Amino acid sequence: MKKMLLLAALALALSACQKQTGGKNPFSTVQAYGGGTFFVEMEANVTTGYSWNITNARNLKYVKLTSAENIIKKDGGKIVGAPSVQRFEFSVNPGTAGKTEILNFAYFRPWETGVQPLEQKIYTVNIK
Repeated sequence: MKKMLLLAALALALSACQKQTGGKNPFSTVQAYGGGTFFVEMEANVTTGYSWNITNARNLKYVKLTSAENIIKKDGGKIVGAPSVQRFEFSVNPGTAGKTEILNFAYFRPWETGVQPLEQKIYTVNIK
C-alpha cells in the first residue's frame, strides 16, 4: 500500500511539473490532491533580473506556496542569460477535494515599476 501511495504521489508530482516558454498557451491545468503537494516549473533567465513571481499569493484559499527555487541548467554556470528553471512547490490544504484554485504568475524584473510583465501564466489547480 505504501508503494502504491508513493508511486501515485510521484506520478502526481511529475504530472504537475510544467514548463512553458513564450508564445505558447499561457493557460495550464494542474491536478492536485488535498493534503498533498505539487510543483510548477517554468523556464527563466534570472541572471538577467527577470523572474517568475506569483501575483496572487495573498488571495490563495486552498493552496500555499511552500518553497521557490531557481535551478541553473547544466553547463549554464553564472553566465548572464544562462537558462534556468524556477520551481515553485505548493501544499494543498486537507479537506479541499472538489475545489479549484487559480495561480497567476508574471515574468518581470521586480525592481522595475510601471512596466508590463514580459509574460504571464495562469494555472488552474483542480483539487481531488
